[in-house]
Amino acid sequence: VVLSDLGELQAEATKAHIAMNQPALGSARGAASYATLDWDRLPDRASFGYFDVVFAGDVIWHETLVEPFLKALSWAASGPGLGEAVLSHKVRDKESVDLFEKMAASCGFVIASKVSSEEVLGEDGHSSVFLYHLRKLGK
Repeated sequence: VVLSDLGELQAEATKAHIAMNQPALGSARGAASYATLDWDRLPDRASFGYFDVVFAGDVIWHETLVEPFLKALSWAASGPGLGEAVLSHKVRDKESVDLFEKMAASCGFVIASKVSSEEVLGEDGHSSVFLYHLRKLGK
């Protein structure tokens, strides 16, 4: 598992959560690490290996973030590859959602499903939060 976020405070909090969960990770024969993934300067992909799944939470809240996010998702799907991606997104403006749904296909992704979090989580869901399940075209 590779966890990432932007900002020093977020990085330190994520690293602390990884450390706190080491016993559970070890007993499950798993591993987790933190890596800062700057969408404008993505690192060499080969060193990360195959990604079974990429989870992204609330990363396209503005139109200007859609293209860099899809660039990063394409990076994740390159090289060793990617099984699937799940995006949880709270709609703040329709334009960013429309742009994401349009550009996903042009970046080689198919939106396998889009569901309201209320549909999945019931009363714990939110009417403005949607879950997207994406796959690389041809998979």
